[in-house]
Amino acid sequence: MKPLFKKLYQVLRKVGVQRNNIQTETNYKNDLGFESIDMVWLVNSIEFKFNIKINDTDIPKLRTVGNTIDYLQNNA
Repeated sequence: MKPLFKKLYQVLRKVGVQRNNIQTETNYKNDLGFESIDMVWLVNSIEFKFNIKINDTDIPKLRTVGNTIDYLQNNA
């Protein structure tokens, strides 16, 4: 498991995502049923774990685990 994916995996597990649901193509809304409050919790957890600030305008780009990894590669 790559370090970036491993850290994100840890965040997703912390916010309650079951390990078998964590795939790069996993969609937060469609596959996991995330609502806006879930995304706020996820974004806050990512910001804390990766020591970054995610702009509010970037949050809609984080639709899947893969999108999130791409975002972190470019911004963390």
